[in-house]
Amino acid sequence: AVLVKGQKNSIDTKNYLYGEGFTTSFKEDNGDWMDKGIAVIADGDLDCCGWTFATPQIADGFLMEFQGIVSRAKKFDALRVTFTDSLNKDEQIAIEATVETGGTTIRVGETAMSITASTLVTDKKYSVSYNAGKIKWDDTGIFVEKTVNGDVFNGFTSGLVYVRVEMLNAREGAGYKFLNICGSWISRYNLESYAPNFKVLGEFSKEESIDTVYELYPAIANDVFAPNTKLTMTVTAPDDTIVVDKDGVALENVQPNKSYFISLSQYGQYKATYRAVEKDWVKENPLELVQSIFVIDEVAPDIRFTNATQTTAKVGDVLVLPDFAAEDNLSASENLRIERGVFTPVGKYIRFKDNENAIRCAYAGEYVFVVMVFDEQNNLTTIKHVITVTKE
Repeated sequence: AVLVKGQKNSIDTKNYLYGEGFTTSFKEDNGDWMDKGIAVIADGDLDCCGWTFATPQIADGFLMEFQGIVSRAKKFDALRVTFTDSLNKDEQIAIEATVETGGTTIRVGETAMSITASTLVTDKKYSVSYNAGKIKWDDTGIFVEKTVNGDVFNGFTSGLVYVRVEMLNAREGAGYKFLNICGSWISRYNLESYAPNFKVLGEFSKEESIDTVYELYPAIANDVFAPNTKLTMTVTAPDDTIVVDKDGVALENVQPNKSYFISLSQYGQYKATYRAVEKDWVKENPLELVQSIFVIDEVAPDIRFTNATQTTAKVGDVLVLPDFAAEDNLSASENLRIERGVFTPVGKYIRFKDNENAIRCAYAGEYVFVVMVFDEQNNLTTIKHVITVTKE
């Protein structure tokens, strides 16, 4: 009953509110059609009147928005929003907000906070969100320490949650507007054209060293309305070949529902390309996201003098920078940046330009010839050659 006939994903959003003891309406109390949102109204006097959104949502970054209906807000005592892991019903947390004039009190477990800037009894909008262990009511957040059952809360294992919204001690006619969930507006016959949401369940490092064994963490994708989202991953090496993981699996259009371990054996950019589509839906609304891992060249160039035979001289002699050879593991010789110069006994540094490579010594002491070589990643190697000058 979700899909409405048509060429696009036109859906009846009221069918996503699964529960009992309430009715829904896309009309204002005066009979006008709402621009956005749906009114949820209690059918009678009920201790608890609520609904569960039909599809699970990505937990981290979750956000839903509501709006008060002045004539109906004082007919219930509190609004409770409960998050339950999509695969483990024991991973469940909740936030409650009381209906008060001039503010509200929010409660998560045994922690309560009073908020004067937020109230449910006006026609103002308010929101509930979750991210990284913290539930927020509007801009006020509380870190969750325990589940509803009293167990230590360590996050949601699956990364996806079902969300339930309940009016507590509701009298007949109690209600509010439900406006938005995870960026998708609730409205009459919503033309569902948004791509799925996506998240990697772990840290994604952007830079690594050569020969690192890298873990590609599991990833999830879901759509707010489409019940089935298909997610695949393809990993390519800097030479554009398909990467094979440590177990011999070619990572081309695989399901990223587990960790894959790969050896970063090439310098350059590895690409993990994720593609999510709304499976068995009128439109696929594809999402494609590329995350890159750069294997950085940390090996400095190799440089050596080839004829550093002169080690002594007299004041007035011409001192010549010895010939040298430089090479790098990746950068071609013509792409190496080279700086040459000499430090005089009085502390002055003379930089050689173009084809310059010699200096007439005017002071006794040590002349330190320096060659600095940078590769294309700015890895640096420096070598020195000392010539000791004495007076005649």
